[in-house]
Amino acid sequence: MQQLITHKGFYDENLEFVQLDDKIQIVATMNPASTIGRHPLSTRFTANVRILMIDYPKTESLVSIYSIYLHQRKNAKLVSEFLVELYSQIKANFSVDEQRHYLFTPKNLSQIIFQLNRSLFITLGTNRVRTWKCFTTSARVPSETAS
Repeated sequence: MQQLITHKGFYDENLEFVQLDDKIQIVATMNPASTIGRHPLSTRFTANVRILMIDYPKTESLVSIYSIYLHQRKNAKLVSEFLVELYSQIKANFSVDEQRHYLFTPKNLSQIIFQLNRSLFITLGTNRVRTWKCFTTSARVPSETAS
């Protein structure tokens, strides 16, 4: 890969140099070296490429995003806050350092939100309202239920 980027080509199995067109760009996405099966990149390679790192959204942003997904639901912000806090606690208590497969991302939280929307609101009539009320009541923060 380094040869491809620095010399704009590579040697094939017959040891003939194959040059790439100048219009070709190589775009790649990678996980951190700490995840399963990954290896750190050499500084010789990273010196020749542009690196852009996008981190996961902060807690406030996640609550805002998931509140929008649940915007037509009663107590959408409360449920979003509860699920984001649950996600944060799970991520804090189950780290990749403990077990390599404990990798939790906002994608997991999105799957929960999408399935929640799908499963709780697929039924018709009063059962849907009763289920949603039960869920939002159990999602309340203890200080709110005391008052």
